[in-house]
Amino acid sequence: MGIRLVDGPPYELYYRVLLLAKLNQGFLQLNPSMQQQIRSGSYAEFQELAGVELFKNEVDAYIDHFGHLSDSGNDFSSKPWRDNPDLVLQMITEYGAGKKENNYLLQWEDLELSRTDRWELNWLYGRARQYRYYREAVSFLYTYGYGLFRACFLRLGESFADRGLIDEPEDIFYLYFEELEPMVNERDLAAPQQEIVAARMQEMVASRDALLPDIIYGDQAPPLEVSSASVERLAGIATSPGYYQGPVRVIYSVSEFEQLQQGDVLVIPYSDVSWTPLFSKAGAVIAESGGILSHSSIVAREYQIPAVVSVPGAMRLQEGMLVTVDGYGGEIIAHVEGEPPGPVI
Repeated sequence: MGIRLVDGPPYELYYRVLLLAKLNQGFLQLNPSMQQQIRSGSYAEFQELAGVELFKNEVDAYIDHFGHLSDSGNDFSSKPWRDNPDLVLQMITEYGAGKKENNYLLQWEDLELSRTDRWELNWLYGRARQYRYYREAVSFLYTYGYGLFRACFLRLGESFADRGLIDEPEDIFYLYFEELEPMVNERDLAAPQQEIVAARMQEMVASRDALLPDIIYGDQAPPLEVSSASVERLAGIATSPGYYQGPVRVIYSVSEFEQLQQGDVLVIPYSDVSWTPLFSKAGAVIAESGGILSHSSIVAREYQIPAVVSVPGAMRLQEGMLVTVDGYGGEIIAHVEGEPPGPVI
């Protein structure tokens, strides 16, 4: 086993999915009884198990190294992985559960290439791998540095909660930066902060199913448009080829990992680096935003599952609804109750 966060190849320091796969292999080497105990228990219970000290140390090392990741690398209010070790343990134990067994991977030696073509492709591969390392390293460091703000603001939130200005420390994330200055300096406040926090919580709930325009002109936000019409067909940008039919699973956060079942059609608003483990269980992906080079599209192509992105209203698809995903034409066909579905592809 051994994921070697310190003495392994440099690129392993940034490739969370590669190390996640290695941890999963280590987990599968444990005896079936121990596997079942780990799967059915919490992270706290896992820490109390005897006989798996090496595996526990490697899981802890993984959480320590990648614990700053969250649903969004650009939103430090998102709860990081280190605050939800149960989720990380579940991703390790269930990684690759939906992996297709009969996928054929073309080997380098099987390619019928001339010596010149083989040299050129090998050079291009080396360059692509080098720049991928740079991309992952920059993304890792940016997310880590940006996430440091979370601890600072939570400490402020604890102080505000102790003074009765807000109810919970995390309520600080519902306030604008300029609204914090009078609270820090203990000046008179224009309005009770608890009321502002409650109003913005309600606003976020009301906006959850809003249809966002493709382009917003100027600085003024357009009025919210929420449609209650039943969905039958949706269209977007096809970014990973293939056809797939399966039940919808709408996921708003990586913390909902356990809700995704093997073969579900994963419906997400967007994806960030920490969302990658979800793709290992999905049969297809529908994203409300993104393009051909977005994270959702790239990872879907790596997992060889169909993907359609930039689909307005995708998050309004009903849980469990049977949908057909056309990864070539970019069309989503939702089979409403009572309508006979098309052929299973």
